Amino acid sequence: MTGQILVYDIGTTSVKTILFGTDGRETESISIPYKTSYRQQCVEQDPEDFWKAAIIGTQNLSEISKSMVLGIGISGHMNGALCIGKQGQSIRPELIHSDTRSTEECNLLRKIQPKIYQINGNRVDEHLSLPKIYWIYRHEKETYERTAFFVNAKDYVRTQLTGIVGETDFSDASLSCCLDMHTREWDSDLLTSLGLDPNRFPTLKKSTELGGYLTKEASALLGLQQGIPVAMGAGDAACATRGAGIKDTDRAYACIGSSAWISTLGTQILADKEMRLQHFFDLDGLHINVCGTVQCTGIAFDWILKTLGLERQKVERHLSNARPGSEGILFAPYLLGDRSPFWDSKARGSFVGLSLSQSPLDIAQSVYEGVSFALKNVLDVYAELGFTYESLTVTGGVARSLSYVQMLANVLGKTLKTQQHPTQGSGFGAAIAAMVAVGFYHDLDEAIDQMIVKENCITPESLKASQYDELYPIFRKLYKSEKPINDALYRIWNKDGDR
Repeated sequence: MTGQILVYDIGTTSVKTILFGTDGRETESISIPYKTSYRQQCVEQDPEDFWKAAIIGTQNLSEISKSMVLGIGISGHMNGALCIGKQGQSIRPELIHSDTRSTEECNLLRKIQPKIYQINGNRVDEHLSLPKIYWIYRHEKETYERTAFFVNAKDYVRTQLTGIVGETDFSDASLSCCLDMHTREWDSDLLTSLGLDPNRFPTLKKSTELGGYLTKEASALLGLQQGIPVAMGAGDAACATRGAGIKDTDRAYACIGSSAWISTLGTQILADKEMRLQHFFDLDGLHINVCGTVQCTGIAFDWILKTLGLERQKVERHLSNARPGSEGILFAPYLLGDRSPFWDSKARGSFVGLSLSQSPLDIAQSVYEGVSFALKNVLDVYAELGFTYESLTVTGGVARSLSYVQMLANVLGKTLKTQQHPTQGSGFGAAIAAMVAVGFYHDLDEAIDQMIVKENCITPESLKASQYDELYPIFRKLYKSEKPINDALYRIWNKDGDR
């Protein structure tokens, strides 16, 4: 069997339509952006925009490439609440991962936090799916009643491809807070105790199973042959793990896109009294990703460049030559709250150390450094739990910037490895899952062995690394020192609730 795998990678800012050869080499890639609605704690996207972007991206692929598609894989952002009707239609805009309006619901759920962590391995937090679904149940009764299933972004697109409604994979389901990761089933008792109907939670499958076949209607829109097999697909973080070549806890990786995470692959939920890391199923539905997430990374970079009117290339040249510390500025990167390790949706960003002598480039540099320090904070949690790494594989859109990857290596004090397509980590993982689903490879490990090629290494610069080591303890004080201020501001700006 020869041909190509077509992948739809549904990110926070765009859908990437990517073609991979069976050897793992990327042959074509098109990115189609869409809008995100930001309103205080409410962050939403229109699921129909995902589908439209996928259509446009596919239509712009070469005809020769499209004729060689032997299967379709899908990756999508996780932790959402996407309401889908019986006919596969979107009921309302999706509450995406960074939506944090469900503070009241989280306060109610935290009364049973020990049980939730015991069965699911995740802390109750506004960023996860169950609090968002519970918010819809409590505040939008009509929406709830019209919803046939609560799914995530990749499930909506797969439904448009196959016509099959009401299925999801184990990776997305496990970041809901209501999947029992021991029985691998929805916890019906938990759901009914909240008044939620377990039947509105979709059927579970492995990411490497087939999710259907391309319908006549979808094939006409995309310009593809009817009947192409479509893999179930998975959440972007689960895809990125396998896309980085991770097989077990011996290796870890950092994926840096709009948000970022450091993750490894294990077999059980870690015992951490502070519940700082997340747990979710691998593409095989058996292994468990252990993950620490920084909520705002690439989005923070985009924000500062736009706000200050700076060109990305100019900033990246500055990063290559500038000395550590941004001329005395420290940046707390909590523009959308924080996940690991603090889990505080009320946290907000700040600049400390500003003076009249600093330039816009210094300010931008501090944002890049603040994000890097936050990732180091996550890496420290792994070390406390007994997992230490001399090197990390780096994937995600930001990984295309060698000047930033070098800065990150200096901050972390680790050798960083990049692959031949570092910006397509989650998309590549979706391709790996699809290769298994269509039978080209027997299992995930075989696919990784055949498709992953040699990595490039970036080592820390000793002088700059030592300077960052001096700054890092100061950065670590920012969150706790500013928490009372952020909490007070939150109360002022949210007097009418999180709606």
